[in-house]
Amino acid sequence: MYTIGDAFIRIKNGVAARRKKIALPKSKVIASLLAVLKSAGFIESFAEEAVEGRMMIIAVPAAVGRTARLSNIHVISTPSLRVYASYEELPSYQKKYLGDVVVSTNKGMMMGKEAHAAKLGGEVLAAIW
Repeated sequence: MYTIGDAFIRIKNGVAARRKKIALPKSKVIASLLAVLKSAGFIESFAEEAVEGRMMIIAVPAAVGRTARLSNIHVISTPSLRVYASYEELPSYQKKYLGDVVVSTNKGMMMGKEAHAAKLGGEVLAAIW
């Protein structure tokens, strides 16, 4: 199972269903992904909780009034097709996407704008807008 892609789809479906809390399986990768989304303003908060005997990470999507700040997520890199880009080739700077991309670099996960400012490339995980 592709952990990162599954987390993106759970967040996307939770926002579409207007859930106040979204449960994700606990892992370090998902925790770092949620930290990046929180710093970008797409997630209001997240915390670890025990749900039905399993440790889960509960995320609360950010909203402006009744509308969620996150409208869509497009998973770009998958296990069968990894997509890598240098900092000049990041999709948000080619104006393909209205939002930003999540990039996994050798310095950790970060948004495309941060990776471009730090001149870091890496695996383009998803586009968020």
